[in-house]
Amino acid sequence: MTLCRSISHSQFDLAAEAIRGSQMVELRADLMGGSPEQIGRLCGLAPKSIVTCHTTNAEEAEAYYNVAIEQGAWAIDVAFERGAEYIERLATRAKSVGCKLILSHHYSTTPPFDQLRQVAEVMLSQGCDIAKIITTATTTAEAIVPLGLYRLAEEFAPERIVAFAMGEAGVFTRRLSLLMGAPHTYVAHDADHSTAIGQPTEAQMRATLESQYHLEGLSLPTHITPPCSKSEAQRAILCAALASGKSTIEGYTPCNDNEAALAVATSLGAEITLQADRLTIVGLGHKEIQRRLREVVSPTFHVGESALTARLTRAVVATLGIEGATLVAEGTLRGRDMSASDEAIGAMARSQIWELDGRSSSQHISGAMMAAALLDHPTQIVVSNPTSKPYIALTANTMLKFGVGIAIAEEASSIRIDIQGRGFAPAHIALEGDWSSAAYFAAAFAIAQSGYLRADRYTLHIDPQSESQQADKAILEVLRCAGAKITLGEGMVEFLPSDRLVGFRYDATNTPDLLPTLAAVALFASGTSRIGGLDRLANKESNRTKAIVEALLALGGDVHIEGNELVINGGRPLHSAPLLTHSDHRIAMSLAVVALFMEQAPTLDNIECVAKSYPAFFTELRKK
Repeated sequence: MTLCRSISHSQFDLAAEAIRGSQMVELRADLMGGSPEQIGRLCGLAPKSIVTCHTTNAEEAEAYYNVAIEQGAWAIDVAFERGAEYIERLATRAKSVGCKLILSHHYSTTPPFDQLRQVAEVMLSQGCDIAKIITTATTTAEAIVPLGLYRLAEEFAPERIVAFAMGEAGVFTRRLSLLMGAPHTYVAHDADHSTAIGQPTEAQMRATLESQYHLEGLSLPTHITPPCSKSEAQRAILCAALASGKSTIEGYTPCNDNEAALAVATSLGAEITLQADRLTIVGLGHKEIQRRLREVVSPTFHVGESALTARLTRAVVATLGIEGATLVAEGTLRGRDMSASDEAIGAMARSQIWELDGRSSSQHISGAMMAAALLDHPTQIVVSNPTSKPYIALTANTMLKFGVGIAIAEEASSIRIDIQGRGFAPAHIALEGDWSSAAYFAAAFAIAQSGYLRADRYTLHIDPQSESQQADKAILEVLRCAGAKITLGEGMVEFLPSDRLVGFRYDATNTPDLLPTLAAVALFASGTSRIGGLDRLANKESNRTKAIVEALLALGGDVHIEGNELVINGGRPLHSAPLLTHSDHRIAMSLAVVALFMEQAPTLDNIECVAKSYPAFFTELRKK
């Protein structure tokens, strides 16, 4: 894969040094300011050189191009808008000595795809060797529009197209264009000499192309027992820590997020022991916690990378009135937006009726619910625009087990939550299996049984009959809609051989964690699948819309975005590629599901990130 360094240094010696060791360089004559002769001398210092001059003075630009042609430049990059006569004149000179012609057109916005397609057709008809079409994007949906040119192999050979989006939203498309067949992409020599917004350095680009972990050798087990629900575990751990007395939590399995909740519980003064899969938590009760923490200067709570633990802890600490408390975050959590929690805490301080907006997440709602239980009076929480409603119900159900009086009433466009307050009571609970973790294997079992591997049966050991509040249990119904044959037994779900899976439509607004997994399924389903709820994915461990679109396109998938839906036309041949997880556990596990059914497996840049929720995931896939 060829990386073309864009050179903009105004001093000859610095430009020459920047060229050293390159595969290919783009000499930006319009930015460098040197004479045509100087640019010509630089052409001979790189294995391949492209001379670009996008000045408004056409005659000045032509002088640079003529010298570049004479001095053996690999290609000249001419603006498409110069006109047919200008282009033909330069093309004739260039081709007489074997110099290639790149025609380029830059947009300050993202036009409709059909317009880009028409421009590419005209460019190629004018005799250029490479048509370069660059848009400017503000969203992921816009960024991937120019990449559609690489899917038109019957019209355009991919190696004759350079297409990507500029701007921060389009950074990933520079790399992705290479993986989709572009002859080269443009990079900066270093961070101080970028020639376009969003242009990465060569070192940054190379790092993304050198994935470390090969997914070859993965094997799908015929049965699996998922870990405990981390959503339930974290809530239960915090409830137990806030209660006065001993609570026991059965069925516990560790992961980084659960361990973060235990760290917060310890900071709240709870005594914790773990024997086998039983947690024993002896809490002090919120009054005693409040008294002790008020005597501590700047108490610290380590929340790891868990957004849920962070949001629950922030609301609880604020309600207890702990001054100067510090939450220490790790990894991707440091960059996540916590403004909804701030707004919720502000609303909590103003009255006994808390009006909160649930549009962005449910986690700050759960935080407010747990905080309200610590007050000495009843509280009503009115949630407008509620999303991830099953998680709100899960919080309420866990609080009920710990003695909190709580009732939820759904109205037309809101939820009313009434909480009695006066704290938490100790409890003994058994954790459910985690449907979020189970979903990866459910998806893999359904794909396998649709003709890719086939066994007599694949078994998921999790209770489908329980009244679980976990949102991601919905995976079973979606897979059934896609044609999977699923039977429910006592404490198990069995997947039987089926016909090929078919396209499906599902709104993942209330189950956003399922979206990457369902996207993996859609790759192997014939026809078109539409998965809604993309607006819920930006503020996760990664921007999951961008992450999953980037990965599926790199693998050869036919993917685009329409409004709030991810649209996937399944059944296309897939090929290996170096994939980025963006340190997101759900992206890593969803891509591993895809890898199971590819002839040549892709590579991932990070698999350790799965420790956030399912540390044993890749161990399970390597069992024979």
